[in-house]
Amino acid sequence: MSKIAAGYVSDYGLSDRIDTVAVDMFHDAWPKGYDAIFFSNIYHDWGWKRCEHLTKESFNVLPSGGRIYLHEMLLNDTKDGPATASLFSMNMSFFTEGKQFSGAELRGLLEAHGFTDVTITPTYAYYSVVSGRKL
Repeated sequence: MSKIAAGYVSDYGLSDRIDTVAVDMFHDAWPKGYDAIFFSNIYHDWGWKRCEHLTKESFNVLPSGGRIYLHEMLLNDTKDGPATASLFSMNMSFFTEGKQFSGAELRGLLEAHGFTDVTITPTYAYYSVVSGRKL
């Protein structure tokens, strides 16, 4: 997967600013020295405990001022829509241990593990980027 991401980075002329690293995020040591960690369509694959692990490890390896970015299709805060995100969440429950999260859930997760200045920025269609900063 790292090769695919690296291809996108290269295509956009950002190789001097963005690096990709392939690791088993649940078993390998996480690399240090990066100012940001980006997860795209990752959290919805996993149950809450695994998402907590990813959040904790991100906080542990990021320097002060570092940021975590979660790119996900979000449910609304009442978790009853939008229909596309709800249907995708049902699909996830059949094929993974995960589900779609609401922005409020992901904000709470990041804040519970030390991240501050959490923002939710809509990107495209039903997707948003949830971001937090480590003090």
